[in-house]
Amino acid sequence: MNTHSILALPLVAAMNIAALAAAANPPIGSTFSTGTDGWSALDLNCDNYAQSVGGGTITWFASGGAPGGFIRSTDPTSNCYSYESPLPFEGDKSGYIEGELRWKIRTNVADWLPGSVLILIGGGTTLVADVPQPTTNVWLSYEVSLVNTSFHLNSTAGATPSVVQFQSAMTNLTSIRISAEFGSEAGEETVDLDSVVLVSTCSADLNGDGVVDAQDLAILLGAWGSTSDPASDINYSGLTDATDLAILLGSWGPCR
Repeated sequence: MNTHSILALPLVAAMNIAALAAAANPPIGSTFSTGTDGWSALDLNCDNYAQSVGGGTITWFASGGAPGGFIRSTDPTSNCYSYESPLPFEGDKSGYIEGELRWKIRTNVADWLPGSVLILIGGGTTLVADVPQPTTNVWLSYEVSLVNTSFHLNSTAGATPSVVQFQSAMTNLTSIRISAEFGSEAGEETVDLDSVVLVSTCSADLNGDGVVDAQDLAILLGAWGSTSDPASDINYSGLTDATDLAILLGSWGPCR
């Protein structure tokens, strides 16, 4: 092996590490097209979002969502009600840092502003993002960037977590909690959830192999016209169509 080859080894190793970091992060989605997808409902202590003080009941509907099926739950108490993620959304999700969490929600009551939050829990840290208050009786789309500056520690009044704290939480994610607490009175609101999807920075990499290529194109074309595939619906419009195809083709090649 010549000197140039030896000197090139660290660069090759670094490139391989970067490729591995980009890979294995396909979109994770819940469309609720066939059931609840493992989501549950929790009543939380409003002063400590990490503490569950009870559960709730979820009802699945096969149609009427945004689009397709959706889940519904009604607030049982004056505590802070939320939807709780299933296992596919938990664990080491550090590969989704700088990506997004997206979801769609509908509520019949929206008169309590503090309840509109997204909660991530992991590594002993509770991260809280303040999201816009929904309007009533319409499906609204939400997107939160998965970066430390989108969140606060413990509550919306808390400090911004450090990059290290955020990295630790995402590496050891135990819970994603999407708030359903929008009413100022106990048990007055019924809240629907649909199209939850976790995407990396390379959202067109549909199979998570670190490159946008013919395999991803095949996945997208296989979902063409679908209203129940949030992973292939790259622009989150509710339909896998020509706009998503244009985004995929524009992202062609290695993820960066």
